[in-house]
Amino acid sequence: MRRNTATISPVAEHVYLVGENNNANDSGDTTNDHKKKTRPIVSLLRYCCEGASIFIVAFLLATVVHSGYTGLSKSIPNQDAPTAISTRGAVSSSTAAGGATTNTAPKCTDAQLSRIREQLNPAHIDCGDAPWTQQCPITTATKCFLPTWLTSYYSKSGIISTSSNSFVAITVGCNAGYDSVDLLRMGTFDPSVDVSAWKAALGNAQLPTYGCGREDPSHQIVVPAGNTPRRKGFVYCIEENPATAEAINKTSATADYYSKGLRVVNQVVTKSLDAFFEANIPAGDNIQVLEVNNGNEFETLGWSKRTLPCTEYLSYMFDWKGSWSGYGRNTKLVTTKLDGKGFTCYWAGMGKLWRITSCPFKEYGSESHKYWSHIACANRNIAPLLVEEMERIFNKTIHRDENQLRIENKK
Repeated sequence: MRRNTATISPVAEHVYLVGENNNANDSGDTTNDHKKKTRPIVSLLRYCCEGASIFIVAFLLATVVHSGYTGLSKSIPNQDAPTAISTRGAVSSSTAAGGATTNTAPKCTDAQLSRIREQLNPAHIDCGDAPWTQQCPITTATKCFLPTWLTSYYSKSGIISTSSNSFVAITVGCNAGYDSVDLLRMGTFDPSVDVSAWKAALGNAQLPTYGCGREDPSHQIVVPAGNTPRRKGFVYCIEENPATAEAINKTSATADYYSKGLRVVNQVVTKSLDAFFEANIPAGDNIQVLEVNNGNEFETLGWSKRTLPCTEYLSYMFDWKGSWSGYGRNTKLVTTKLDGKGFTCYWAGMGKLWRITSCPFKEYGSESHKYWSHIACANRNIAPLLVEEMERIFNKTIHRDENQLRIENKK
């Protein structure tokens, strides 16, 4: 008999095979006749069983895979755990011009991003492969910083005359005390607080200095003569080195700076300022300035959950070593967390600022792009006018340098 070569389903194939042996029917074989009648039923049952078995196996495999995925997801640490800066609390917002609120800084324009890259070049080879050479353009621009934006902000008489609370600043890492004295003069408008007098009182004390201009009297805030309004203030100089703390304390006693508001504290800060904040800062008062430069910047920022929301201005040192060497401790992570608390952050140089917040560069999130530098941030929630001043300096920085570049290119 000629075999039908049509392609058919497996079940239909068995039906075809039953009808294949037509010679048996012609001989009257009843046994074969019985088989022919029952074979389609047996084949159908067999395929039903096979289908059910495949379904069960597939179900069991899916269950195992799902269980494994669930177990794996439980083993992954929570990325929001406080290894850096806690983001718990209300969503930050600030009041902009016209009463509108914004949850972050405005996004940098393409032109602004282009100017930042031209001036700082985060992709420079020394920013990633050799930060210890200090040839990274960001290091060159920000290893020293002079906060002229603070001076211009506090020079406005309204800042002093309308303030009912005390001025409060904290410097973590005192060095020779110049930063603390400069901040005390700036916050209180007390002309008797003077870096020249402080330098004379230090005498021959061998204390570390940055040499970035804070000890230069020409850079301190100018206090106008006459009936200039004064403000009570305190600057807490927290120093972990006992010898340095003792030398600064002696200088403070000699120059009578304790009565002016300088407080020297010998304390090691490795995690949080919260306990110090609650013990020393009156309820309802903010910290106007917080400077962290103690080698434990990452830990100090990461665990100060109650201190940071009450801080108007923050500056800290960023580096490729020390507390910054751990994984995930990069520019993007920290400034993003600070953004969540209402801070707009900038690279800080000698009277110059380059915004980081909302001005993304892929290098900021790289573990291989860390370098010695300084970052300054202002709190949009409680110091919107200071944010405006720093933004003004930022725009002035990128446009001023561009004009200088054009002049140089014409020569």
